[in-house]
Amino acid sequence: MNPIARVHWRCKALQAGWLVAALLVAGCTAAPVTRYHQLTPLSPHSPNTTMDRELVVDTVRLPESLERLAFVVRLDANQVEVLDTERWVSPLSDQLTRSWIDSLQSALGDTWVRSRYAPPRVGVAPYGLSLEVEQLDMTYQGDVQLRVHWALVDHQARVLRQGRTRVQTQAQQPGWLGLAPAVSEAVAQAACEMAPLLRQEWAANSPAAPLSDPANNCR
Repeated sequence: MNPIARVHWRCKALQAGWLVAALLVAGCTAAPVTRYHQLTPLSPHSPNTTMDRELVVDTVRLPESLERLAFVVRLDANQVEVLDTERWVSPLSDQLTRSWIDSLQSALGDTWVRSRYAPPRVGVAPYGLSLEVEQLDMTYQGDVQLRVHWALVDHQARVLRQGRTRVQTQAQQPGWLGLAPAVSEAVAQAACEMAPLLRQEWAANSPAAPLSDPANNCR
């Protein structure tokens, strides 16, 4: 092979190598797929519209670190990781509020439960419930830990009872797909633990009002 042909061949080989390298880099830097998750009510329950008791659930408050659409995953006691490719479809505080309303409606059964934005029932003095999530940890292994501080108030905003509820659940599906259902399950369990405490307070304030058995609607 003459020198000119040899140089030409080397240039072609280099160009081919650059093309392969560029393709490899493009493949490695391709945008990852983003998935969106939402909470769902586990046991939808139709309220008895003839009941005289009404519970208004305020918007759930979250720690500032969780006020984002991206998943926040607990690594250890001192570290978390923000996953931009695993995201909530809408603000988590809004989803938790809706999930808590559905879960409390199912757990109580005999009480009309609504958000503060829903229209009130005429002639009913509602109770109010505030919820502040102090801990909501999700892990790569599918563990979910929830701790919430809650306060029950009367229609004059006087605090009747408050407490903390802690629950832990385990995702039933591998990977990130199981975390949203596990959070929904944690909310449902917390609602079932809170329901008898709310009933106790209602019984103390309105002894004549009928109260159903919480076991009828809780698993």
